[in-house]
Amino acid sequence: MDLATPNRVTPSYTGTDMSLTGQRLSARVTVPHLLRDPQPLRLTADEAVFCLYPDPQSIQWWRVRAVESGEEGWIHDSFLYPQPESEGISSTTVDYFARELTTTCCERLFILAECDGWYWAENQLGESGWLPVSSVELEE
Repeated sequence: MDLATPNRVTPSYTGTDMSLTGQRLSARVTVPHLLRDPQPLRLTADEAVFCLYPDPQSIQWWRVRAVESGEEGWIHDSFLYPQPESEGISSTTVDYFARELTTTCCERLFILAECDGWYWAENQLGESGWLPVSSVELEE
């Protein structure tokens, strides 16, 4: 299972993990979001990664390279745990997929989880991925 399954999301950096309660919050897209990486990073639980460098704008996000596959991408530090015996190497806490969700203005979504300014959401077609919190408005 990948991160698209809400019960696999770990508690987020902010401590707000809506996925553990089983909630599916409704939201409306206010700012369209475009997929930035056509080949997003996909990792399995306990997969070893080299921690290359932190994002200069948010040090909780790390550029990593999978030890076995060589795939590179960004991952939040809440999805990593260090390997004390191997400097610069961490392992993933869950199956992780860095896919971003392309959205259009006024599109309706279900928010499944939140992590440090990003929502894991699902659209009406059942497609899921990450998008910035600032690009949607929660509905009541």
